[in-house]
Amino acid sequence: MPGTTGPMGLGTVYYRPLVYYSVLPGHVLTGDYVLIPGDYRTARRLIYSGRDSMASADVVTPLGYVDVPRAGVTVRGTTLVGGWAIDNASVGRVDVYVDSTKVGQAQYGVPRPDVQHSYVGAPTNVGYRFLWDTRLVGNGEHTIQVRVTDINGNVALFKRVMVTVSN
Repeated sequence: MPGTTGPMGLGTVYYRPLVYYSVLPGHVLTGDYVLIPGDYRTARRLIYSGRDSMASADVVTPLGYVDVPRAGVTVRGTTLVGGWAIDNASVGRVDVYVDSTKVGQAQYGVPRPDVQHSYVGAPTNVGYRFLWDTRLVGNGEHTIQVRVTDINGNVALFKRVMVTVSN
């Protein structure tokens, strides 16, 4: 419905999250739908009075990407593992895994203003970086995976990146 939004406005606002939900094994995602037939002013009054008393657990996992290294490249020596991660609450930590073994925690908070072009309203400092010493693994193919945990314990595993180490 067109018009001004807010508690006293006539407009209607539709909300769609900018991130996808993912549910870890052993967890359950539940939700409630509320249908209030009748006058919109009555519906808004009921919703605004009840929203503060509703328990709302954060079920949104972080979203992001591994930018470097790119899949299929050959790396040697100290190699940068970097990308970006955003969350509806806040990113708590970014861990880097090689062949399913944690090799360290990335520095989070690197400026990435380019992310705001695709995700309007995202903070600027959402980049992460980790210097991986490839000499600690043997030559050959290896898999890099980034695991991001938000401050509420939600975990996202970013897409694996296959690289070849040649030292």
